[in-house]
Amino acid sequence: MIDDRKLFVGSFNFDPRSAVLNCEMGFVIDAPELASAVSQGLDRRMPQNSYRLGLDDGEISWTEVGEKARVHGEEPGTTAFSRFMVWLLSQLPIAWLL
Repeated sequence: MIDDRKLFVGSFNFDPRSAVLNCEMGFVIDAPELASAVSQGLDRRMPQNSYRLGLDDGEISWTEVGEKARVHGEEPGTTAFSRFMVWLLSQLPIAWLL
């Protein structure tokens, strides 16, 4: 969402590499009715599809937003294998690419 009138459809990365090398594509749609419908849809669906992140003694927690306030100590929807792979990749000297 850009505002109540325009939408941006495409990709955009917030990382150091993309600040120097921009390979992203996208387009802007000037359509107030569509922008309003998308905005209302996001507002309606955001609570059940979001988590509030917390940081306590260096540990991240994920709290479900909405009626139930369940707190997760591990990223929801991940497996032990996927968390291991993320950890393994974090050990590689590729920070300059991120």
